[in-house]
Amino acid sequence: MREKLALTPQEVLAVPITRRALAVPALVLGAAALAGCMHVQETVDVSPNGTSEVTATITYSPQLLRDLGGTGTTSPLSQFKQHQLPGQVSVSRYTDASGWQGVKVTLHETSLAELQKLETSSSQGAAPLFKSFVMTHNGKQWSVVGTFDKSATDLSKAAGQVQSLSVAQLKATGFSYDITLVLPGRVVQANATSRKGNTLTWALLDHPASLRASWVAP
Repeated sequence: MREKLALTPQEVLAVPITRRALAVPALVLGAAALAGCMHVQETVDVSPNGTSEVTATITYSPQLLRDLGGTGTTSPLSQFKQHQLPGQVSVSRYTDASGWQGVKVTLHETSLAELQKLETSSSQGAAPLFKSFVMTHNGKQWSVVGTFDKSATDLSKAAGQVQSLSVAQLKATGFSYDITLVLPGRVVQANATSRKGNTLTWALLDHPASLRASWVAP
């Protein structure tokens, strides 16, 4: 028999689902882990001049989506449109390759200063993802260094506020929370969890302490 959610759908919807503008608070993580589950992906696509397009996709398994109100007016998909986000922002429904449904939030033409503020700002009680996040350059030589906030990345502990869950158990439910950088030019070094060409990904379930990368812009 499927375990009952520790939070009711109404209680889950009452908690902001965005960190900064894109937060995923601990109780939502716990409920999602029990329901099996949710994918969170933040992608920062950096242009040669240093501006970025920041995209967050949050997708829910069919089971969790049903528990959270389906696709009606009370669902998390419709609730997202009520968030007031800064700058040039687009919000749309999104379906991933596995058929999970959710939302895609995109911040366009984000400057270096705006990106640093975005990554280090807390929102509505949610911890920022990074304690510090700095992208610098000297001519075409670029680097980025971000120090993760431990309280924001200890997702197994967050889920444990609802039920004790190990990292392995969280992964087994299909839960994931990743941040990806897409860099222009030649990547010189990076400490990413995984890399495919110029696309670097850090998996937060693996408890990374920092994000580091350098590249030469074209």
